[in-house]
Amino acid sequence: PLKRSCPKRCAGTVRARQMFGDLENYQDAAFLREHTAGALLLPDRACRLEVLGCLLLPASERRIFAPEEQRDTAALLDWAADTALCWREEARRPEQVLALTTCSSAFTDARTVVLAAIWQEG
Repeated sequence: PLKRSCPKRCAGTVRARQMFGDLENYQDAAFLREHTAGALLLPDRACRLEVLGCLLLPASERRIFAPEEQRDTAALLDWAADTALCWREEARRPEQVLALTTCSSAFTDARTVVLAAIWQEG
């Protein structure tokens, strides 16, 4: 289960830009425009990732942190685009989305969330 508060060591890694702390860079629209591609390597295939946008949310946001409740990707993306700090309107709408998250120092239970489209290779 997810914890509602960020442990001290997690907050320290965000400040020191270790682990996933670089996700906070996506809060800057210029950074987002320049860094849109990635890869998801799975045991049986590779998928291309395309960063869609960045959100700053409480850890209690069920749309992100209870993915088993999400059945409608289009509705999720509409909500995310409206809620995002930065969003790439020109990006194609995927069927699958990956949420990358890390603790943020913005407020007690803040999480930086970067959403990326998952595109199957081949």
